[in-house]
Amino acid sequence: MFIHRALNSIPSKPVMFLAPLLVVLVLGTYYWNVKSDCQAQAELRDKFIDSVTDAGESGQLLHLDVLYSNDWEFAKTFQNFQPKHRKRSCPLGWDWSDDLRQELIDSKMMSVIIFFNEGVISHILEFNNARISVDEIDGRVTRELAVFRVDKSVDGQQAQYHLSFMANQN
Repeated sequence: MFIHRALNSIPSKPVMFLAPLLVVLVLGTYYWNVKSDCQAQAELRDKFIDSVTDAGESGQLLHLDVLYSNDWEFAKTFQNFQPKHRKRSCPLGWDWSDDLRQELIDSKMMSVIIFFNEGVISHILEFNNARISVDEIDGRVTRELAVFRVDKSVDGQQAQYHLSFMANQN
């Protein structure tokens, strides 16, 4: 009896039932992937800021291969980065809002470290260079040589950190 009522409650035309279900599944999958990507970016940025702060306080070197352990062969850094293409939006506070990101770009306060694997971008770490600045690397730096000295200075109440590429100091 229960099964009979359940079957009778399904619309007689399956399209009326399946179309909304399909839309929900597709949008759910898309936004799940966006959320995962955005949260991973935010977590890496937080880990980067913590690692820079720790290295600046302790005098230790910052190794990018420890910071970002996924597959990558070489990296490039850019201070005051001005991207040519718009990055996928991160809604609902999963990472930077489009407005904040654009504000950083317009004010030339965004720096990036771009990780490459097999010649293709595998990840872009964006950060606000008001607190952390980084030497721009001419060319590319291999994973083994991606080591930075972190210098700390204090401006008023806020500490500022500068990452110097160690290979430039030899």
